Amino acid sequence: MKTRGHILVKISSVVFILYGAAALLAFVLSLMSAEAAEEYGLADRLASPYPILSVMFAVLVPLLFVAAGALGMLRADRPNSMGLCFGLGIAILLISIGDVLDLVLSGLVLNIAEIGTCVLVLLVPVIYVIGAWRNWRQPKSPSARP
Repeated sequence: MKTRGHILVKISSVVFILYGAAALLAFVLSLMSAEAAEEYGLADRLASPYPILSVMFAVLVPLLFVAAGALGMLRADRPNSMGLCFGLGIAILLISIGDVLDLVLSGLVLNIAEIGTCVLVLLVPVIYVIGAWRNWRQPKSPSARP
């Protein structure tokens, strides 16, 4: 039986996995060279008042993206199984909102391409959350009732 929202979850799960893997790769590369650390922002994180917390955040957030993507792919076709995915989606959405607000308030969103990037950063978690909600709150099939 196809579930409601399974296509939304699968598409956004693939994007989450790709994004998380790319962010982890960027983190590993930035540990290997100073130029990469500058390019991927690790140098800024290490210069912050709480470098250990910043570096932990740089590792844990991509892992959260990969975990949400993997769970979404595994559970997308099972009805009423997306409660955990919904929670992960909300967490990722809140992190994404914080990231976009940080970019906007620091004045780093200067042109239309950066505005489009901010919209996409918010759009993918919203699609994931909507798909997870539709699956999680799917009505039980009549044959499943006792």
